[in-house]
Amino acid sequence: MNPSRRTLLLRVVATLLTIAIVIALVGVGRRDGPAALAAWRAAHIRWGWIAAASAVALVGQVVFSLGWRRFLADCGVSLTVWQALRMYLASNLGRYLPGGKAWQMSIVGVMAAEGGWPAATLAGTSLLQGTIGVVTGALLLLVTGAEAMGLRTAWLIVPAIGLVCVLAAPALLRQFPHIRETAVNKWPPLDSINARTMWALVWTSGVSWLCWGVGLYALAHGLLDQPGTSLGAYIAAWIGPFIAGLVAIVAPAGLGVRDTMMGVMLAAAGVSPGDRLIVVVVARIWGTVLEVVPAGIVLLIHRHTRRESK
Repeated sequence: MNPSRRTLLLRVVATLLTIAIVIALVGVGRRDGPAALAAWRAAHIRWGWIAAASAVALVGQVVFSLGWRRFLADCGVSLTVWQALRMYLASNLGRYLPGGKAWQMSIVGVMAAEGGWPAATLAGTSLLQGTIGVVTGALLLLVTGAEAMGLRTAWLIVPAIGLVCVLAAPALLRQFPHIRETAVNKWPPLDSINARTMWALVWTSGVSWLCWGVGLYALAHGLLDQPGTSLGAYIAAWIGPFIAGLVAIVAPAGLGVRDTMMGVMLAAAGVSPGDRLIVVVVARIWGTVLEVVPAGIVLLIHRHTRRESK
């Protein structure tokens, strides 16, 4: 297919999907809006819970960036905690554009070139960390949300196998010298990755998912008289929609997809229509603020530091 036609087709698909998402959100708003408005008017916002929710979620972002820093160190690239956090937070801004992952990799590449680091290594490690994060998130999703999703416990074997394969990948690769040599020739840092590297990526991803899920639960405590369901259900209601938003690459930051799925999962967990609409709407604003504002702050600090050093 001609590249221009392919681009046009993708734009048409993205437009149709966006329209469908907007229609669905309008339908949900018309159906549950009155109940949500009544619940909001009766609500007593607990700012302490909301502050705690924000703090826990921010810790999750820091932990995830530390996992990436460890990965880069094993690949022979040394970054300070501040440098890794700055690049990670800034790259998250790319998710708010269609085809977010490509934009994230582009931002990482540009910032790497600016700092004199190997752009391919930083972008490649970021992409691989994200993939491992999805596998880890899928396992946590099934552990925390299997009951709400009506899945049997046996389904846990799927992400568990994926997790085992991730941890064993470096050792398995060494069993096939020719494949390993080809892979290392194309991406030399691969030679220094071991099981400890993979485990660091798994546990930091897991902690990050759990922090955001706990943050969502605390946010619900700050907005509602009662969250309406368990901590585990809220963790699943964060992870599942977030992964769905990543899959829906044409939706910026999973807009619409994440929100709709979060509502569905909270409904399955027993949260009332008005309460879940409040949580879904505020969670979108809350999550966006916690990603955009810290990124803007670290970029402004970096810009100011560069000016002072000149």
